[in-house]
Amino acid sequence: MLCSPRVDAERRGQRRQCQNLVLPSGTAKIGRTEYVIATNGSPDTIAGLNRIPLLTRNGVTTYISEVAHVRDGFSPQTNIVRQNGQRGC
Repeated sequence: MLCSPRVDAERRGQRRQCQNLVLPSGTAKIGRTEYVIATNGSPDTIAGLNRIPLLTRNGVTTYISEVAHVRDGFSPQTNIVRQNGQRGC
């Protein structure tokens, strides 16, 4: 959870909404050349998430890494569900 005496709950919510944009991307064909269009609305790495700025006050920027610990907490699935001897959906 993003907790800090310098960042109130409403501002944290606003910053997450502004930073968590999914922008369209794809390709653009101009003449005979096709260009790949990529957007930078989402960080490519976990470290990139830590570098998202939350707010700047009096010239001092507060980043997510200063108020939260962002990590990849995913663990691989290790169980299998079976129904009547068949692997489940």
